[in-house]
Amino acid sequence: MAKNVKVMKLLQTARGLLVKGWTRDNLAIDAGGNEVPVKSDRAKSFCAVGALRRAEFNQGTTGVAAKARRVLRSVLPKDATHGGSVIMFNDFADDKRPVLKLFDRAIAKVSK
Repeated sequence: MAKNVKVMKLLQTARGLLVKGWTRDNLAIDAGGNEVPVKSDRAKSFCAVGALRRAEFNQGTTGVAAKARRVLRSVLPKDATHGGSVIMFNDFADDKRPVLKLFDRAIAKVSK
């Protein structure tokens, strides 16, 4: 159960980052739209995977982002043309709403 709590907390933190700033085609961008490392203080917007990595960095954990990403993959819509990839799902989204819903489904799954 403790592992699920860590994964849930990471998913919640990453979701919060996405609410503040979401992007496609880059893990993280600054306020000017330039690609930056996810650990950069200039990073303001993240894709789904970038948010997981940033949340893991902020929380000082290791390996939890990979587990959270597996949970996200397990709740991807079956009818989407993303090939089972969280990155592709994120990059083909028109806005952050479907990505946030994906995180909501993942959080619900690990909170059971």
